[in-house]
Order: sequence, then C-alpha cells, then structure tokens
Amino acid sequence: MACEVTIKDIAKAAGVSVATVSRVINDNYPVSKEARERVQQVMQELHYRPNAIAQSLRSNRSNMIGLIVADLSNQFFMKVAKGLEKSVAAKGYNLVVASSDGRPEKERKLIRAMNDKRLDALCIASVDSEADTINDVIRSGMPIVLVDRVMNDVNTSQVCWNDEQSAEQLTKLLLANNHRRIAVVNVTLSHSVGRNRLAGFKKAMQEAQISLPKSYISPSNFSAEDAYRYVLRVMKQKSRPTALLCCNNVMAEGALRAIGELGLKIYDDVSLVAFGSQDWNKYLMPKITSIEMDSCDMGERAGSIMVDMINSGPKIAAKMILSGRLMEGGSVKKLVASLSDAGALSEQDIDELRAFLDAQEQ
Repeated sequence: MACEVTIKDIAKAAGVSVATVSRVINDNYPVSKEARERVQQVMQELHYRPNAIAQSLRSNRSNMIGLIVADLSNQFFMKVAKGLEKSVAAKGYNLVVASSDGRPEKERKLIRAMNDKRLDALCIASVDSEADTINDVIRSGMPIVLVDRVMNDVNTSQVCWNDEQSAEQLTKLLLANNHRRIAVVNVTLSHSVGRNRLAGFKKAMQEAQISLPKSYISPSNFSAEDAYRYVLRVMKQKSRPTALLCCNNVMAEGALRAIGELGLKIYDDVSLVAFGSQDWNKYLMPKITSIEMDSCDMGERAGSIMVDMINSGPKIAAKMILSGRLMEGGSVKKLVASLSDAGALSEQDIDELRAFLDAQEQ
C-alpha cells in the first residue's frame, strides 16, 4: 500500500520549507512566483490533493458559496449562476445553488438553511424576501450580495440593472415612432425590477402627457402563461395597443405566443420591445428590439464582490448599477402621426378612417 503524500514530502521535493508549502495550499500569505510554481509542480507530480475538511477546520471556512435563484429553468438565472461559479471557482470556492420557485416563504427557508450550514457567503437573485430575514443573516456574520434586486432597508452589497432608465429608454423609442397606445407587460410588482421598470415606463408617458387606460398596464406576472393570457385580452380590445413593452424575455415569449394565435404579426400589426439577452432573440424573425442584459457578467461581478467580502471582512456596502445595451431589431414600426396630440394612426386606424370617408362620399 502506497504511503500518503504529506506536505513535508512536498517541501522536501520542492526544496522549500513546510511553511511555504502551507502558504501555497491555503493561499493566505505572499509567496514568490518561482516558489509557488515549484511547489505546484511537485504537488502535481506526486498527485497530492489537500484535505478539504482539514483545510476548512484550520481556516474556519467551508470554501462553499450559496446562490438562491427564483427559477433554475430561466435563462437569466442560469447565466447568473454560470458567471458566479466561474468567478468564485477561480478563487477556490464551490457553488451551491438552490431555487425558491418564485415563492418568498421558500426563499426565506433557504436563506436560513444556508446560514445554518455556515457557508462562506450567500448570493440572492430571487424574489423579494423580508428585510428582517436578510439582516438577521448579515448580523450573524455571513457576507450577502443581492443580485438583480434593490432593497434600501438592507445594508449589504447589491448588483442591479438601471431598470428605470432602461424602461424609460424603450418607451421613448416607441414614442419617437409615433406610438401612443402602449401596453406594458410587467413582471411581479413584489420585486424591485417590476416596480422600477413600470416607473420608467410611466415617467416617459407622463413626460409625453399621455394617459392610458388601466387595462394597458398588466397585472403582476411571473410566468409566460400570465403574459400570454394578458396579451390575448388586451389585443382583443376595440382600441387595442399599437405596441407592447415586455419587461423581460419570459413575458415576451408569452406575448409572442398570444400575438401568433390572434393571427397578428410583429411589426405589421403590433410593435414589441423587451428586456433580455441575445440568446432568446437571435432566432426570431424579426429580431425584437430590446435592452440586452448580460446576466453572466452580472454573476461574475457579484462573485468578485463576494470573495472580496469574505477576505476583507465587514465593510461599507456598495451598490453596483449596470447598464444594459439597446439592441435595435425589426420589431418597431414607425406609425403615421395623427393630426392631434391624442396619438398616432396605426394601419387599423387608417383603414377605419378610409371606410368612414368612403361611406360619406356615397
């Protein structure tokens, strides 16, 4: 039976002290580049693997980081997880991922459970939890980073999008193309993303001095099915919207299904803009004009902040606000401006006007 390789064996073969080998393994003190490379080469040649349990006991760390997302089947959260794992794995941490399924009570239980497991840090990219639950964990000493959400009553680092400004930008793009009857297909208002994107939409409409019927603002949605049912209803109205603003790609998928079932076409019959990544959009014809949000990059940035918080201890919480990128597709039609400030004329409006004028001439 072969003897187990020890750090003394590594030190002897590399021609360095046991302390230097320990520093390389634990990465907790500076070591010269030459010594580090020599130790790592010997470790590889002798097939040495550090004892993870022993390392954890010595350092009082688990080398595990937790991530709670709302929905693992959602591309956005999958990419957050991918970026986060890439970032923390490079620093020697493993990622534990759990899904709350969009249920606040389940999220609260997961937060407490991960805290009880004494993970080194926790990232939350899910629905809005009670601030008290998160603050209790922060007080216990666990670093927490919130992703894709804003909680003003929680003193911890947050990585989020400029949701309000991006929604305002998309709305103004529709207004510039003479759309006045714009419906917003929103996500749940229990989440800061939904509240902020709706605020940006309303701000642009108010600046344009345009008021809309209540039916043009959807109830809180979380699934594509919710968006599908809403768009079916609103597009059957006599005075239907000429454009839809979908607050994420899941809402857009539901809206596209409804539009197709109604026998309507994007651009020809209704314009559509959305938030989302390029992945869901690249095979659509026409491509949807959207605010592209790189959630993988968001995860990487969150991971970097988390490792920094683990190594540096408590510090002043920072809020990192990321900007999405406007990607113009072929989903927005420029309408004919109306003679009044009431709105713009869609092809449906023009056809009805022509029919009326023809009837007057007879």
